[in-house]
Formats: sequence, C-alpha cells, structure tokens
Amino acid sequence: MSPCNRTTGLRRSAALAALCLLAGVAAAAPAASAASAEPAGTDAIFRPVFTTPQGALEAGTVFVARLDRCKEPVLLTAKHLFGPGGGLAEAMAPDDIRHGVSRVELTGFGRGAKHMLFELGSLTPDGSQACCQGQAMHDVGDVAAFTAPERLGSVALQLATAPVVPGQHVTLLAEVLAPANAGLRHGAVVLGMHDGFLMYKFDDPTLNLRATSGAPVVDDAGRVVAINLSSGHTLRSDPAAMVGGGNPVAAWGDAVGALCRSH
Repeated sequence: MSPCNRTTGLRRSAALAALCLLAGVAAAAPAASAASAEPAGTDAIFRPVFTTPQGALEAGTVFVARLDRCKEPVLLTAKHLFGPGGGLAEAMAPDDIRHGVSRVELTGFGRGAKHMLFELGSLTPDGSQACCQGQAMHDVGDVAAFTAPERLGSVALQLATAPVVPGQHVTLLAEVLAPANAGLRHGAVVLGMHDGFLMYKFDDPTLNLRATSGAPVVDDAGRVVAINLSSGHTLRSDPAAMVGGGNPVAAWGDAVGALCRSH
C-alpha cells in the first residue's frame, strides 16, 4: 500500500493533507525498544498477531483499557488494520471480525516485556468503518475492540471522560521506526477536530510513525483520548510539522462499552 501526501485545508485554522493511511501498514517495527524504563502507561501497548480466516494479521499496535461498563479489560486497535491496510487481501466487516478473529498473540516492548497468547471475542461495533482514504469519519469511526483476560487489568489504561481542546498536550504511546532510541512516548499538541478526526501536531517532526495505527493517544493524566489512525498530514503554516489524526473516545467509548454487557 502506498502512502499519500495530499495537502488540503484544515477548516478555519490550519491546512492539513487529505487523510491517508501511513501508520499501521502491514510491516511492524521491531518489538525491542531501548526505552525499557518508560513511564507508566507503556506497558499497556503491544504488537499483535491476530488469527483471521485470511491468515495471520501482524500489523499496527494494540492497547489494553478499562471501560466503566466492562467487567474485564478491553483490547483496542484500529479497524482498518483488518483489511488491505494491515496486509490482508480483503477488508473484514465488523461481523467478519466477530466471527473470524479468534485468537491473538501479544508482545510488549522493552526488557522483560509481556508475551501472551489467548482467545478473544469481538466487541467491535457494527458501525465501525475503515478510515484514511480521504473521507470523513462518522458514527463510531475506525475502531476494533476485543475481550481481554483479567490478568491484563493491572496495566490497562483508563479512558478520558472529557474531550481534549486545541492547545492541550497529549502523548502517543507507541514504538516508532525512527529516530533511533526515540522511546515509546511521543508528545504532541492538539490542533482540533477535522472531519471526525482529532488532529495533533507532534513535537518531533522527524518521527516515522509507520505501524502505530491502533496505538493510544493519552492526556497528561495518562487517560486515553483517542486511537491513533494516520499521520503524514501537512500544515500550510508549518510544512515541516508532523501531524497525526485519531479517533476520539467520545465517538466509540459508549458503543464498545454497550457490547460488553451483551457479550
């Protein structure tokens, strides 16, 4: 899959490139990280290998979170990974994910990282849609969710209860391909909402964010505010900036939580 870099206008404030898939391609970054002593929160992120009817799906990033309506932890990632965006021949609809994704293998980051294999059930809402081909995001947006074992509860992240605002500091928790030794925490500043996406500008414009689709974006309290989906957008006012787009918790949090009760 070829990334794209088309510049368009961000309404009223900044011009961004058309949303396109760069993060979360099939090739995953190495699981080892030089930052083995990262602050709290990074032990909630993993490289996944999902078992699907189309074969093993090894793409992007997943994280574990706690939802108020869910008794057990929930595994979250980007829905667009379950298709060509993650290396599969055909896109999987939410119902396909529900009946076809049966197991996942998780590998954490850094020295002494967790490694586990378990069966799972889908909590992916029916309205979930693959993002990042230039279209606006509606309904619950791009999200895939699954049951997770209670043993992951000790590392699970909490969800933010209020939306972030422009100018607020956030952090992407993910391993990046470059720069070397960049660690697992990557600061950014919120730009605002655009076509259903939460947009944020990274402090380091040299980040290579490939394979970070599905990673959590957190506020300064460590609470999840969005699922990272895309990068490589451009600001007319700052052409060298690295801008990312994510699916805000407000879009999908309640829908995923509702499925916990019926599962």
